[in-house]
Amino acid sequence: MGGVKNIIEGHINEFLGNKESLAKPRREICKKCPLYHINNFWGWAECNSKLWLDPETGDVSTKEKAGYVKGCNCHIEAKITVPNEHCPAKKW
Repeated sequence: MGGVKNIIEGHINEFLGNKESLAKPRREICKKCPLYHINNFWGWAECNSKLWLDPETGDVSTKEKAGYVKGCNCHIEAKITVPNEHCPAKKW
């Protein structure tokens, strides 16, 4: 991942509507994921960092477990537009 550079690139892409052909299939995958969460304060979709997911079974835990990945807390609409970003559960 590219850190701050990717965060800036993602927000620019989101604002300008760039990379929609990349973002659309990723968005659909994210919406089906149990880590997908709408932030009630900001109103945007994010990857819930309060949950852990077993990518093999889809099981969700509120506690860390072996083989589970933690939600990354990203602003999904920005992250899905950056080609070299990835889902923490390796779904895209």
